[in-house]
Amino acid sequence: EKIANQVYIICQNNGHLNAHALRLMGGTGVLLINKDSLQEGITRITVFDENKQPKCERLYFKKPAQKLMIAATIDKKDYGFRTKVIASVATTNGAGQLLPANLSVSAFRLDGLQQPDEEDIFSYLWLSSHLLGTVENPAYYLSEKSPEKDEALNDLLLTQGWRKFDWDDADKMKRPAFTYVPEYAGHIIKGKVTNENTNKAAPGVLVYLSVPGRRVQLKGCISDSAGYVHFDMKDFVGSSQIVLQTNDGQNTKYRIEIHSPYSERFSDDKLPGLRVSENDGESLKQRNFHAEVQNGYHQRELEMNEGMATDTMSFYYKPTKSYLLDNYTRFTTMEEVMREYVNEISVRRTGNNFRFMASNMPAAEFRNKQPVDLLLTENPLVWLDGVPVFDIDKIIAYDPLKVQKVEVVASRYYWGPIFADGIVSYTTYKANLEDYTLNPNDLILDYDALQQQRIFYSPEYATDKAAQSPLPDYRDVLFWSPAIVTGEDGKASISFYTGDLPGKYVVVVQGLSAGGDAGSTSAIINVEK
Repeated sequence: EKIANQVYIICQNNGHLNAHALRLMGGTGVLLINKDSLQEGITRITVFDENKQPKCERLYFKKPAQKLMIAATIDKKDYGFRTKVIASVATTNGAGQLLPANLSVSAFRLDGLQQPDEEDIFSYLWLSSHLLGTVENPAYYLSEKSPEKDEALNDLLLTQGWRKFDWDDADKMKRPAFTYVPEYAGHIIKGKVTNENTNKAAPGVLVYLSVPGRRVQLKGCISDSAGYVHFDMKDFVGSSQIVLQTNDGQNTKYRIEIHSPYSERFSDDKLPGLRVSENDGESLKQRNFHAEVQNGYHQRELEMNEGMATDTMSFYYKPTKSYLLDNYTRFTTMEEVMREYVNEISVRRTGNNFRFMASNMPAAEFRNKQPVDLLLTENPLVWLDGVPVFDIDKIIAYDPLKVQKVEVVASRYYWGPIFADGIVSYTTYKANLEDYTLNPNDLILDYDALQQQRIFYSPEYATDKAAQSPLPDYRDVLFWSPAIVTGEDGKASISFYTGDLPGKYVVVVQGLSAGGDAGSTSAIINVEK
């Protein structure tokens, strides 16, 4: 076998690359790498042959010099039931200088099922997240150095196989392909439009997506060359229905399919079967009892969500005119309502079919200066409780006594790919399309949007009346917050109340500084009646 004359060695760490060429004499060579030139954390050292094919690899770990130091001071060690706990937190760098940081804090009860994690954020980010499998007691390898720990760390790194990095793709300068587009502004709903007659993709079709309700949420997308559509759903949260339509007066031959928002691929890794030790039987019974009590007495508080800041205005913002029909004499037909009250809309009839024509209010301001059309020629965009209605005859036939409000935009309007000669919006009292039947070609789906942020239930017993409440408090987790921020002085204060369960509780604080330094700490408190 031919002996190679040269090999290449690449040291790679989180995108930082150091490349070396090594000439061999009789198949042997020595390369000295200055440890100071390597990045902190795990470096992959890969050897390539003269044809630049990877042959072997090993890992080297350089202990990080910087660490976020967190000090948590509890006001006392022993507490009674329903008593306030005050914890002061200070964050500094290795030199003892105060350092702002973003922290998570949790306080939970210790028993046979729950003990403090052996892994913290520091050991996870620097070590175990880069390795395959489970690393037992990763903090051990990052504690004070000793020959024994260095040898154990070296053995750990030697047991790790090839990384997931594909050197063939790197050599060919292939960019990674992303299956899912980042959702910066909100959830993205994807689908496809096909021709019902040919079952082939239908390009260039305008698809409307609406969310029935009092707040108009209307989106439009024109299908691409493969028939795909996508809708950027800003502020779309909770579970609700969505309605997808094409203009049924023109495009009844199209079928719309919405893709599942969940991945259809699953990890090949198999989770081990659930095994419960007989020694944990009593602890499991207690935990189950505690959960049942909390759900029975505090279900409403446990299900409360954070109020998300959403834009409650319709996309057309302020209408030209808004009509609250209860302020007028109620007519029994929609035609009478539109003719008698809604002056911005002209009701016309061609044969047996009705049509609307909206006033061109902006043009009216210039009618003395140049000839303009005072009426827009096409039907305005009409919807009922946020759902487009393309057949004017159906809205004319709708019972006006179910309608609370009519809003009109008397001008041309552009909303993405949607063009409209004016807008007419009808809102019913219940905002639920009461007694209105959608067209058979309309696609109606129950859709789970982004979940709202849950409020962590942590009661306050600041008054004697609250502390003497007969409702039981069987919380195993007393406090949890993912966003405790220390100020410029590196300090923050948190407080919470104990419940009705005695035992030992641990308060765990973990976090990151703006520069990426990680750290954690914990403290134990006792709760007795």
